[in-house]
Amino acid sequence: MPDWLATPDSNQTFKRAVNRGMLLEALRQEPASRLSLHKQTGIRLSTVGELVEEMLAAELLVETGAAKKAEGERGRPEQHLALNLDGPYALGVSIDKEHLHAGRVNLAGQLLASHQADIESNDKSIKLVNQIAREVRQVLPGGPEPLAACLGLGLALPGILDVEQGRVLLASAFPGLEKGAPLAERVEKAVGVRKAVLGNVANAFMAAERLYGAARGYRDAVLIILEPGQIGAAVLADGRLVRGKFESSAELGHFKIEADGPPCNCGGKGCLETFIGWPYLYRKLVDKGRRDLADAGVAAFWTSEHSTCKELRCEALRRMGRAIGSLINLSRPSAVILTGSLAVLKVTV
Repeated sequence: MPDWLATPDSNQTFKRAVNRGMLLEALRQEPASRLSLHKQTGIRLSTVGELVEEMLAAELLVETGAAKKAEGERGRPEQHLALNLDGPYALGVSIDKEHLHAGRVNLAGQLLASHQADIESNDKSIKLVNQIAREVRQVLPGGPEPLAACLGLGLALPGILDVEQGRVLLASAFPGLEKGAPLAERVEKAVGVRKAVLGNVANAFMAAERLYGAARGYRDAVLIILEPGQIGAAVLADGRLVRGKFESSAELGHFKIEADGPPCNCGGKGCLETFIGWPYLYRKLVDKGRRDLADAGVAAFWTSEHSTCKELRCEALRRMGRAIGSLINLSRPSAVILTGSLAVLKVTV
């Protein structure tokens, strides 16, 4: 892998990286010649030529044949360029309170392999990192050096993150991740990749929906993740993700529903996530004399037809609705996208 795929540390290197990204994005739409790329991106033709040669050498691009010449055009025909879909790839890992998803994609974002597993432990960072490494191995390509063509790994999780330093500042779903945990560095070493990048899971979902899914064509949208005991959100405003200082501008799960509510893992009180979390709902069922319903588990609670479960579900959903309504009133999006297991569940109240 060439050195320029490593971490950029100068303004000039960063500018070239941005230009490479613009060329790759243009080629993600369709094959194009060097001249066409110059016209589409506004990058100087000489710079386009230099960057294309670099990317051909790195096997990011391939030449697919001569472009059709315009009538009366003279000189040697331009070669069409396209993304090398059989070349370098990227790895992705998304984790929530209960599940870990690993995937491998090519340069066009096409999913080449995927794997899902239950989270084995959230009380020790070393256990989580080791599980990430094990599950990633399930999606690697064959061959003696499966990581040779890996461009890097993206790791998405719920929490407040220092993205630049690759550190977790607060992840209430993973109490074993100590404050300031250098998660990106640990994952790099455990997996064996050159670069791992952290991101908030809701923001990562929104980026995916904007590129390939329900948010395509929108400049203003809200995405909400609904999971048992976990709720997150991302906001797209004027075509840009609202990230905030620490990649967590729309922490919907920590909207304060009741000032004197039960304590939350974040250190606050009365957070929405607490009221829809299983420990809270379990205690409420026990307090109502229905330990049998509590012992049936969280999955049964969300689908049970028993009146006690319906009553508590209605209360939880009402709180969710108030928080979501506040976020929508604040951002005024053109589209609202619901995702997560609760978003597709038939829930009766």
